[in-house]
Amino acid sequence: MPGNPATVTVCGLDTAGMAVDPWRQAAPGKRWYPPGLARHVCPRCDRAVRSVT
Repeated sequence: MPGNPATVTVCGLDTAGMAVDPWRQAAPGKRWYPPGLARHVCPRCDRAVRSVT
């Protein structure tokens, strides 16, 4: 879930070097990441997060 980072992403990337951003989505099912980071979001992770938010 956004805001509760795990040790790896859905696609298996280590999250140790990733920064946590305080940005929050506007509503369930909406974009869960800051607009400026859109090009860095993994499509597989995006589908997984949207399915539970």
